[in-house]
Amino acid sequence: MTNLKNRLALTYAILIVLALALLTLAVNRLTKSLFSNLVRQTISERSEEIVRTIAEQYNPMTGSFNQITIEAAGMFFVHEGYIVAVETLLGDSVWNARTCDMERCSLVIRDITERMEGRFGVKGSLQSNRYPILFDAEIVGYVDIDTYGPFFYSDAETRFLSLINHFLIIAGLAFILISVGISVQLSGVLAKPVTLEFEEGERRKKQLTQDVAHELRTPLTCLQGTVEAMIDGVYAADKERLESCKDEILRLTSLVEDLNTLSNLEWEGLKLNKTDFDLSQLLEAAAGPFIPAAREKGIEVKLNLRESPINADYDRLKQVFINLLSNAVKYTERGSIVATIQKGDKNWDVLVADTGIGIAKEDLPRIFERLYRTDKSRNRGLGGSGIGLTIATAIAKAHGGSISAESEEGKGSVFKLSL
Repeated sequence: MTNLKNRLALTYAILIVLALALLTLAVNRLTKSLFSNLVRQTISERSEEIVRTIAEQYNPMTGSFNQITIEAAGMFFVHEGYIVAVETLLGDSVWNARTCDMERCSLVIRDITERMEGRFGVKGSLQSNRYPILFDAEIVGYVDIDTYGPFFYSDAETRFLSLINHFLIIAGLAFILISVGISVQLSGVLAKPVTLEFEEGERRKKQLTQDVAHELRTPLTCLQGTVEAMIDGVYAADKERLESCKDEILRLTSLVEDLNTLSNLEWEGLKLNKTDFDLSQLLEAAAGPFIPAAREKGIEVKLNLRESPINADYDRLKQVFINLLSNAVKYTERGSIVATIQKGDKNWDVLVADTGIGIAKEDLPRIFERLYRTDKSRNRGLGGSGIGLTIATAIAKAHGGSISAESEEGKGSVFKLSL
């Protein structure tokens, strides 16, 4: 029976991995196809915009063009991948990008060619299109625009496709992780813990797996729904929809970065880059982005600041303050959030107090522990990876300080960072 379970679990895992690989390939190709169509449309619209820009430089009184402005605009277009040449109705050259800077034009086209053929496998060639320049419905000249065809990706579009690929890799790893976990359970490999410590460790590892899977599954579902809607014609494959997909990818990237930071703290230790600065300025900078969100919820944010010189890692401490303020805004529905700097036993104490939902008494002693999560329904409903306080604790300890919390459920919390 055990051997049968093992074989079934192995078969199940292999089928999931194969299905995931095929799904990833299909989604990748579909995304590139939809994105390429959007890029073609963007190139066409950009070419028309270039023609309009050139037409605005025509002076009907003199029958000539503003060559200085055209040259400035033309060199800008070159950096975008559009090689422009302007001539009058009689065929006289007004301005030509190649004549002005042949080396720059060749470099731009070569970079685009290497990017499209080497990175994306799109074989193309330099294509030229001629557009008439109209003034009062009469042709007064022509604009020749050379671009790499049938289409090309800009630097920003290339970065977006890279994010898509990274997302697919992350999603693939997540589902492989889930499939392996299910397979292990089916095969009965997990042995019964022999001690309470071992049992608790396994429970926390399992909780991390479930939390990561949940965080990855939500944006994946959003992306799947958007792509399917574009396939069915419900949504247009426009910039707004693609930006929505990009937001979900960035959310996944942020989660991966948090997990990577947590891993580095475990295996490599935390390296500090200390400088001299005023702690009050740092706290004010960290709080600024959260004030609008707090005001939308009707929450008052107060900063009780004082001159507080310190030698510490600016970026790492900012990460701690952002985490504390983010949690305060997230878990507070009414009342206020107060951040205070006061003289402490060692150097400075920073207190972040809120009037939010508070923390249960049984959870409070463990909220800073690695991998520990409090109420699952609350955390999942409000979002977040649940590892921010673990990172904040490590940063505080690396500075020779500490972080603590006082809270009463339903009455708010006070987090104290001592440096």
